[in-house]
Amino acid sequence: MLIFIGYPIVYNWIISLQDVTATTLASAARDFVGLDNFKAIFSDVTFRKSVLHTFVYTIGCLVIQFSLGFLLAMFFKKIHISKTNKRVYRYQLDASGYGYCTCV
Repeated sequence: MLIFIGYPIVYNWIISLQDVTATTLASAARDFVGLDNFKAIFSDVTFRKSVLHTFVYTIGCLVIQFSLGFLLAMFFKKIHISKTNKRVYRYQLDASGYGYCTCV
């Protein structure tokens, strides 16, 4: 398990501190640059804009999904009575999250 989880994490941290390009990725001869890669990324305006847009998108999706889920839960919690046969239909969710309709 350590090989499949630990090795990629350590390897990525090592190459993040080196000057790696598409041509030097396969070779072992890479220059050590330290934290210069991180300084370059965090000083880039495009990177900061993309991080901001990612947070706005994520928060927006969470708010919309929570709101729609809450409204649907309130809607399906109500008991519906059919006028033709006077049966009560109820929408239920099973343990896996899938819904099904039962007749009581």
